[in-house]
This record gives sequence, C-alpha cells and structure tokens, in this order.
Amino acid sequence: MIRSLGTLRGHEEDRVWYVSWSHNGRHLASCGEDRVVRIWTHDSWEGDKISEVRCVSTLEEAQSR
Repeated sequence: MIRSLGTLRGHEEDRVWYVSWSHNGRHLASCGEDRVVRIWTHDSWEGDKISEVRCVSTLEEAQSR
C-alpha cells in the first residue's frame, strides 16, 4: 500500500524524478527536473506522519536525469 508521509517543498520545477530513503530511515534524497539533488531529514515520526521535514543539503546540477 502506498501512502503519503508528508510533503517536501524545495525543488524549483514541478517534477521530482526519484526519491530514496537512507537505510536507517532518517534521511531522504530526492532529485528532480531542476537538476538538483536534495538531502532531507526529519526529527521524528508523529503517528503515521513525519514531523517537520527540512532540506539539509543541496547538490546543484548533480544529475542530468
């Protein structure tokens, strides 16, 4: 079953091509149409949602799709 855990705001274009969780579930990497790879983190889970997700690092023009 697929369910929404939260919303990430930060990519400048509409499309996000890929996301991947770290092995421990604390970080998420995303890459999108804007050619930026973003690393996200969160503090904790609140029930079935993630609390305050924030971008902690960006890699500009790190991918070309």
